[in-house]
Amino acid sequence: MAREGLLLQEDGNGPEQPAPAPETPKKKAENFWYYHKWHILVLLLAVVVASFLIRDMMRPKADYEIGMITAYTCPQDAIDLLQKQIEKYGEDLNGDGRVIVQINNYTVEPNGGGTQAQIAGQVKLEADLSTGESMLFFTDEDSFAQQQEKIQMFAKTDGSTPEKGENGPEGMRVPVSELKALSGLSYQGSDGVNPMDGLGLSLRIYQGSAVDGKHDGYWEASWRLFQKLASG
Repeated sequence: MAREGLLLQEDGNGPEQPAPAPETPKKKAENFWYYHKWHILVLLLAVVVASFLIRDMMRPKADYEIGMITAYTCPQDAIDLLQKQIEKYGEDLNGDGRVIVQINNYTVEPNGGGTQAQIAGQVKLEADLSTGESMLFFTDEDSFAQQQEKIQMFAKTDGSTPEKGENGPEGMRVPVSELKALSGLSYQGSDGVNPMDGLGLSLRIYQGSAVDGKHDGYWEASWRLFQKLASG
């Protein structure tokens, strides 16, 4: 009988199956990733979270945290320049022998929406407000108007809470160019633009807010710093 090119197994029950081809390193890697990708992603997330926690524990504690709400990302060099200048007028609030100011830039689309990073910026800003992390905020004109209209975020320059519907910016926002302690600062970006142009400084609403009574000492110290920056 013709074998038709097939080899019979010794017991005669059927054709002998060819041995499977050995897996290539690429195929092995693909299979490993398919079955273990979620375990790897969870592990990587845990490593990232742990690195942030370690960084925060090792990083010197700031005496003041100041928010910066802008429609653009401010260059870190410009932020560093502002921080160092403001530190000259601050107080050692935590008693570690030095004054440290940390500015957190929240990039927010003034007209709502925006990129994922800008949406994340709004979420981080709202978290800052809910915890009382920052009592002072730098803003550009559009960001000030948006936040004041949206959540009536800013206090008057004397620290009092404005009447409902009172949106400023008069009496609530002092341009950096009019802050004697900061008016001489200038930073030239790679695009030839000084990101400090158009910035203003404001106090957040404290009296009657969700954090009223929880950070009285910090609020008062921030208000004193605001006055010092204004007077030079």
